[in-house]
Amino acid sequence: MKVPPDVQEFLNRHRDDNVSHDIAKVMSHFSDKYLNSGITKGKLEQFTGPMIDRITSFETVITDFIPAGDKTYLTGFATPTLAQSPLLTPRSSRERRVEVVRQSEERRP
Repeated sequence: MKVPPDVQEFLNRHRDDNVSHDIAKVMSHFSDKYLNSGITKGKLEQFTGPMIDRITSFETVITDFIPAGDKTYLTGFATPTLAQSPLLTPRSSRERRVEVVRQSEERRP
């Protein structure tokens, strides 16, 4: 969906800031009063911070645009692409679980 130029500029800045790996820049797009499904801005930053360096691309798709006076309501979704980390691959996760089980079994009397 085509959005006004100022909205597209905002979305472009948001994309660029995510790909820049600068958590402060990313969080500047969120109000201090941000609350989504019980998640505050602070909690969002705690969640996003550790993986910000893995974002390789970030696409936002707007599916609905409703101007309402000095506010605008957007509906859509964001799709970040993360670089794969060896610690997060299914195989290495499985291997780590097996190792933990093995270690705990070895400690049993």
